[in-house]
Amino acid sequence: MPKKLTITVDGNADTRVYNGVEQRFYGTFTAACSEPEFDVNKFHYLGSTTVSGKDTGDYEVNPKEAMCIYDEEYAITWIMGNPIKLTITPAEITIHVTGHTNTVTYNGSEQRVEGYDLICEEGFYERALVSFTGEAVAKGTAASEEKYMMGLAESLFGYSDTNVKAAFVIEDGWLKIDPAPDPGPGPDPSPDPSPEPGPDPDPPHPAAWTIIYNLNGGTYNGSFDEIIETYPDGAVISIHEAPSREGYTFLYWMGSEYQPGDRYTVTENHTFTAVWQNNRNHRGDSDLPDTRDNFRADRWILMMGISTLMSLISLRMLRLYR
Repeated sequence: MPKKLTITVDGNADTRVYNGVEQRFYGTFTAACSEPEFDVNKFHYLGSTTVSGKDTGDYEVNPKEAMCIYDEEYAITWIMGNPIKLTITPAEITIHVTGHTNTVTYNGSEQRVEGYDLICEEGFYERALVSFTGEAVAKGTAASEEKYMMGLAESLFGYSDTNVKAAFVIEDGWLKIDPAPDPGPGPDPSPDPSPEPGPDPDPPHPAAWTIIYNLNGGTYNGSFDEIIETYPDGAVISIHEAPSREGYTFLYWMGSEYQPGDRYTVTENHTFTAVWQNNRNHRGDSDLPDTRDNFRADRWILMMGISTLMSLISLRMLRLYR
């Protein structure tokens, strides 16, 4: 009667990070036995030992008794142990969230600052996959030494790709309202007679200016309304990020021509108007707020008038020389 052997067959394992393409692991099944007669070199596995996968998760190949061979004549009891396993873990990225900030002067009404910027320079990042469940607004009315905070937090952000683990680093946005300037003492009740003063060659600037962003048919944070911000005189601001508009590509803010993030010194009330390019026509025409169609029509009428006048002159000359 042949001697009995009990052989356990186990597969090895590997762990890899998601990289966007299919990954392949060439594993190995090994045999183990406590009997001294056992020779591991006489064990062979004839089945597939390759496992592959793309998305995060575990991919396995289980051992099969029918694929196990031992070279000598023994009565073998096979125990199928661990599979060959490939584990793919999520790729990790860090997204920096910076809330918008502003310092304004008290004007008696509610003032606000909205929005945030996202920055990530790592692979697999897509802005459209970032979700936000809060309200990115800091607002207040009263002047205060304390800032009105926006309340951005990592728990309010998410990333909708299960193959990517996103960590959010938050820099909260805020609004600071400074007191209005002291108007100074009132007029002297009994001033000395003096000549009427002449006009002030350099009248004082107002305490604050209004900056308006006209979306020109676009939306920002789901709203078609103009974005209205108030800044003190001489403030250096960053031009607002671009709105969006279905079927169009944002070109620049007109008034003059500014790109999001450009620096602008506030010295007056000013309106920036979004300029769009229609994606359905490839002639490069932009959707300016003052259309050029009227100009083209006037130019066509002018050219038709000149052509008609030249025809009449030619006809007149022909009649004179007949």
